[in-house]
Order: sequence, then C-alpha cells, then structure tokens
Amino acid sequence: MVARDGQVPTWLSLLFYQLAPLSAATLVAFVALWLAHRSALGFAGAGPGRSRVYTWLTSAVALLLGYLISASTIDTWTVVRYFGGRNLPAEATAWHDAVFGEPLKFYLFDLPFYRVLLGYVLALAIAAMIVYWLAARIWQLKERFAELQEMTGFDLRLMGLQGGLQSMFLRGGAALLLVAVAVHYYLGRYQMLYNDHNFMVGMDYVDLTWTLPLQWLVIATCLAAAVSASVSRWRWVLLFPAALILKALLPALIVWTYVGPNEISIERPYVQTHIQATRAAFGLDQRVRQTEFKAQLEASSIRRKTRPS
Repeated sequence: MVARDGQVPTWLSLLFYQLAPLSAATLVAFVALWLAHRSALGFAGAGPGRSRVYTWLTSAVALLLGYLISASTIDTWTVVRYFGGRNLPAEATAWHDAVFGEPLKFYLFDLPFYRVLLGYVLALAIAAMIVYWLAARIWQLKERFAELQEMTGFDLRLMGLQGGLQSMFLRGGAALLLVAVAVHYYLGRYQMLYNDHNFMVGMDYVDLTWTLPLQWLVIATCLAAAVSASVSRWRWVLLFPAALILKALLPALIVWTYVGPNEISIERPYVQTHIQATRAAFGLDQRVRQTEFKAQLEASSIRRKTRPS
C-alpha cells in the first residue's frame, strides 16, 4: 500500500503531538523523584555502601513512577489545544465575561491547560515527598536491622522520620504543595462562572459579594501557610483550614438570613446578566431584528365572531 502525499507527515505530526507532552512530563517527574531520593540518602547519612544494582533499580522505579504520574494527570490534547490557540484571530477574543473580563479562548484553551498543569504539579509534589520520606526512613532503620528482626509486631512509630519536620526538602515540598493549593483556589474563581443556582448559571449575589472575597482570603492564608512551612512555623499553617471553614459556613449563613427572604430583588441584576450572556452565546444580541406587526381584522370578521349563537 502506497501512502498518499501528506499522509505520512500528518501521521508523524499527530504522533509527535501525542507523545511529546507525555514524554516531557515523564522526564521532569523522573528528575524530581530522582533528586528526592538522592536528597533522602543525604539526609539519612547513607554512606557509599550502595550497590550498582540498587542505583539502577531505584532509577527504574523513579522512571516508572514519573510515567504513571504523567499519564494519569497530563491530557496531551489539552496541551496541544493550549499551544495551538496562541495565534487565534481577533474575533476569538472579542467576547469577554462580565466578571473577570477574560476572552472566550481563555476558558476554552488556557484554563483547562492550567488545571492540567496544576494537577501534575500537585501529584508530583506529593509523590516526591513520599519518596523522600520512605527512602530516608528506610536508610535510618538500616542501622537497626538486627534489632528489628527480634520484634514480634509492627510498631507505627517506626514510620516516623527522625528530624523530618526540620528537613529542608520536606519543608520546601510542603511549601510548594501549599502554593499549588493556592493556585488551585485562584483558578477556582473562574470555575465559579459555571455555578448552577437552579434559576441561573453563573455567579449570583452571594458568589460575587461574599464567596469571591473569601476565596481571596483562602488564597492569602494558603500562601502565608506556605511561608510558615518553609521556616518551620507549623502552627501558622492552621490559618488555612480555619479560612476554609469560614468560606464554607459564611455564604450559607448569608443565604439563609438575608438572600432567601429577598431573593427576587437581590438576584434580579444577576439573572439579567445571565440572560444577556445566553443571548450572546446564541448570537441573539446582534443578528436579531425586532419588527412589530399590528393585527388588522376586517369588520365583517369581527361581527361574525361576536354574533350570539
């Protein structure tokens, strides 16, 4: 079978688009996990007693974990759509949402890519911290191998990493994890435009007036918790869950005490914005011309309809 002109290059391009994002993500994840393992050995004081088999085995495990993390979090076509949507015509950026002022292409191409990238960073940060913890603790217990053989049961205290809270790697990993969570809530602001309130879809009074400012409070406390974790001030990390509890309870209280009894008058501007957005989505705000047709009935027809039977 002879391929027609252009089919082979097209097939190669599709193969590249499918494999390149996953390959790049796997390589980055492998390097991060390999560095986590190497840092764990340094923290545990592991000497030069490691064999070449151990080195190759741990590298293979890091590569496999990197591939699994990348394959489970990276959507290759979301990445391709993001880079393919860089040079769109001006018509694609004409419409902007009423709350954040972002163009339509941001929600179709940019936001999905940012969420995929965020999920990848979160998964990689958690995996790197677990690898570091396990490798460091195993090499710490290596010196107590004879003592462990005499134990009759499993003690959970064996999993505790001595000096773990003072480890620079774990503190940095925790800070990175909290920063990624802050970015998650930052991107979650745009997701609020999809909130379904039964009577409308989008941001209503409570979302715009209360939930959105509280979202910024959560982001600020999360970043403050990241700084606190990086300098081993772990008590200040509790500000973040406290802000989450406030964000969950206060909007519900506002709905119950204030919005519920006055819902029609309070939500009217937001329903009108919802209607305008719907009209714009179907092109009803530009291509529709309203024409008034006045009904004219003949006198004989009116008499016929009003004559008693």
